Amino acid sequence: MTPDFLKDSFLVFDTETAQLGDHVCEIGFSLFKGGQFVREWGTYVKPVVPFDPEGQKVHHITERDVEEYPTFAQVADYIYNVLNSYGLHVAYNYDYDRTVLTKEFGRLGRPFPVRPMIDPFILFKKWNKYNKGKKLTDADAKYGIQYVGAHRACNDATACGKVLIKMAATRMDFPKSIDKYVIDQRKLVEEQFVDFYEYMQKVGRDLPTPPNYKHYEFPYAG
Repeated sequence: MTPDFLKDSFLVFDTETAQLGDHVCEIGFSLFKGGQFVREWGTYVKPVVPFDPEGQKVHHITERDVEEYPTFAQVADYIYNVLNSYGLHVAYNYDYDRTVLTKEFGRLGRPFPVRPMIDPFILFKKWNKYNKGKKLTDADAKYGIQYVGAHRACNDATACGKVLIKMAATRMDFPKSIDKYVIDQRKLVEEQFVDFYEYMQKVGRDLPTPPNYKHYEFPYAG
């Protein structure tokens, strides 16, 4: 059963970047209400730095695609107002997108508009620890959600929201209260990072950098 906090409006967002972890080249929003998808919208953004070829292999966005679009500074007010207009934020691997937007707003001397948030990536890893893949495409496949056009911001945002709704409808242990879950999610993030770090250490691979744990905290939590 869908919990009450997902019956109100919530905003899912996703970014694609010109460089790994920085400089938005596309942003997408997806609005859900009453446990249903309502609409999606977004825009290309013209970054102020060159594109990293490795990143382009993922999203296939080019300088030519974005050359007629505004820079982040030119759409910052709009993006801020959208994010600020909803009481619950959702993003798959929230730490990445929050970091990207925090950097962009920071260059303009502005804060990121923090809201209570839920990251379906964390829940997917909790309930599917031994699933071979943990990407958004893997989560959609696991929950039987049709997903076309990965690594495009609007597509990813909508797919993320649908995964969250499907989780809520099928998991008896899905969070019932966002206030409590903000606290539990913060603990899960740390536990999952420790597990991942130990695994990478065991197999002799490059050790991961911890997420920004503050991104998973909210003033009322605790």
